[in-house]
Amino acid sequence: MPRSTGRRVLQVLDKAPGEGGVAVHVQWLSEGLAQAGWEVHTLRLHGAAVPPRAGLDRHRLPFSYGRSGAWRHAAALDAVLADARPDLVHLHGATTRLAHPLLARLAAAQPLVATLHDTRLFCYAMTRRFAPDGSPCTRTCGPACFGSGCMRPAGALDALRWQRRQRVDAAALAVWRQLPRVLVPSTYLAALALQHGFAPQALRVLPHPAALPSQSPQPRDTPPLVAYVGSLIELKGPLALLDALERLGDRPWQAVIAGTGPLAGEIARRIARPPLAGRVRLEGALAGRAAVDALMARARVVAVPSLAAESFGLAGLEALAAGTPVVAFAQGGVMQWLRDGENGLAVAPFDTAAFAAALARLIDDADLATRLGRAGRAQVAAQHQPAAALAACAAVYDEALATP
Repeated sequence: MPRSTGRRVLQVLDKAPGEGGVAVHVQWLSEGLAQAGWEVHTLRLHGAAVPPRAGLDRHRLPFSYGRSGAWRHAAALDAVLADARPDLVHLHGATTRLAHPLLARLAAAQPLVATLHDTRLFCYAMTRRFAPDGSPCTRTCGPACFGSGCMRPAGALDALRWQRRQRVDAAALAVWRQLPRVLVPSTYLAALALQHGFAPQALRVLPHPAALPSQSPQPRDTPPLVAYVGSLIELKGPLALLDALERLGDRPWQAVIAGTGPLAGEIARRIARPPLAGRVRLEGALAGRAAVDALMARARVVAVPSLAAESFGLAGLEALAAGTPVVAFAQGGVMQWLRDGENGLAVAPFDTAAFAAALARLIDDADLATRLGRAGRAQVAAQHQPAAALAACAAVYDEALATP
């Protein structure tokens, strides 16, 4: 039994277990803190009509947005705080699902550490792509996004909704700017925060960790396997990956797409037709971390074809931990860990022909893939181990608790 620190932390998130990288990160952090003697409570924000999950939802609060949402749920939040009695609160994203007056209430009630997990505060569409031409966006998010033509309301009623959203989001950003400790997983997200008015002294770059798989190395699949693990949504790029796979020609290869989401039907239809028929398998969600690690370890290359600028791209780091190189578009927080030509290949954003060429290079050259994969695993072992990341996070907690 770990020795208790006598301290309580309330982890606040808007994802259920199994719902992406944020949930994985919070589960890892909670388990590590519990082993270090913290009493960990979790508050899950949830949508309407979402039933409790046994053993997972001791503290729950409905999604809220704006002052009206804060007014409806303030008493419920106070009840959670009274029950959990945290010494410290750690908020994970939830930038549109916890009304900004409730965030201010949390920050005033006890020490608060917040982690930004995505670009939502800095882009209404969460893409950081300029809509008319799809180019990477360097603008500051705000009213000008509507005047530029990037955000185009569909009619007068939609325009009114956008106006309210702009006002509420600006108010939320103002509260976030005042938080004394904001963790970000990449220098890319830190730069966006600085661009949008965050205080430099408040920002701490704390890259996500990845555990080295415990199982012995497995033989790589033959023919060479291209693996994709992630949500089947447009921004994650599974359709862009299919475009790239169609360019690989007659060389021997196979692919596995693991994940769930609204694009599953379209993906299933495309892979049933030539030239992908018989080469690409759609597996759905994998059952647990061990299954993900096993798939990545069998692959010649893991594809990370995100069309939006990722805040970090945890799946790619997990691939490196498995000793497998990554091909990704060179943008956003992916470049926190991806070293072109050292642990994978980075290609120009949105260029599916270049993405296909990078995949082909690793499919054709097993020695190169092995060398890049080994370097990636060594990088994870040296720079992204869970124990070091946990200690860095705990140090921020200690600082928060020690500040009057």
